[in-house]
Order: sequence, then C-alpha cells, then structure tokens
Amino acid sequence: SIEIPNSVTSIGEEAFYGCSGLTSIVIGNGVTSIGEEAFVYCENLKEVINLSNLNIVSGEESHGKVALNADEVITVPGGYREGDYIFTETDGVYALAKYLGTDTNWVLPESCNGNYYVIPANFFNGNSEITSITIPAAVTAIGEDAFVDCQALTEVHINDLAAWCNIDFANGSANPTNVAHNLYLNNELITE
Repeated sequence: SIEIPNSVTSIGEEAFYGCSGLTSIVIGNGVTSIGEEAFVYCENLKEVINLSNLNIVSGEESHGKVALNADEVITVPGGYREGDYIFTETDGVYALAKYLGTDTNWVLPESCNGNYYVIPANFFNGNSEITSITIPAAVTAIGEDAFVDCQALTEVHINDLAAWCNIDFANGSANPTNVAHNLYLNNELITE
C-alpha cells in the first residue's frame, strides 16, 4: 500500500506501471492530476481512498486507471487521513468524516492534522457495532443525534476531564454516555 501525501500535486505517467503487488492507495488532497497509464497493470489495486477533488470512479479507466480494478473508491474531497480516520475541513473547522477500520473499540485520533476537531451530527447514528469509544481532548463539539441507536455502545473513555466538560454537545443524543452509561477516566470507571 502507499499513501500519496497532501503535498504532492501530480502523479506522473506510468508512475506505478506494473506494480502488481500494490493493493491499496490513498491519494492526498493536493493531487490535481494523474498521468496516463500511471496505474496500468496494477491488477491487485482494490482499495482506493481519494482525498483529492478528482472524480475517481471504480471500474473506470480515467485518471491513469487507478480505480480500474478497485472494489470500491472512498472519496472525501479535501480530506485528511489520521490512521484509520478520514477528516474534512471547512472554513478552518475539521470534522470526522469516515472510519476505515473494522475494530468495534474506536480510539479517536489525538488531533486532525495537529488541530482540534468535531464529530458531526448523526455520525454514529444507527451504528450497531461500536462497543466502546475513546474521545480525546481534541474533540470540541459533538453534533445532534451523533449517538442515536448505538445499542452495543457500553463504554466511553476519556483522558482529560476538563476537556470532556468543555465539549459542546448539540443535544442529549450527542452525548455517548446517554447510551453507554459508563464513563471511564484514564481507564477507571467514574462513579461520582
């Protein structure tokens, strides 16, 4: 797998020609062009995460055939990646946009590109798989109904009580403890 950094603006012609071992790529948000045949004979390239503004579609030959064999193209224009998490940025506000992992115990990143971020409205709504979540001090707000119908959620973990108390919860369903009922500070259950 390879991650093209956000500082890269173009991928040249035949750049990854014949890289049959390549299975996954993240295209950074700075990429504005991909040269012809850049990914020709990359038959095992099945996962494409597109953070650029390019319109990359699974099965199509455009953009150097990057998604010709892709099972799925995940597109978050102007996005940032921190581990298994994708973020968007609008007017200087960073927001969680997508989780790429499969773990049911989510540990949110300490920051997004070194910045604070928000969890948008309805982000976890209906997620029946998440069982615990760790919310770092970088989270400043959680949108309306973010945790509605998260029936498997039983634990909320924090490391900074002051930061937790300063989160702007849009409504009662934005607070995960309304579903989980168990808040842990540094892995110790808060009982008072």
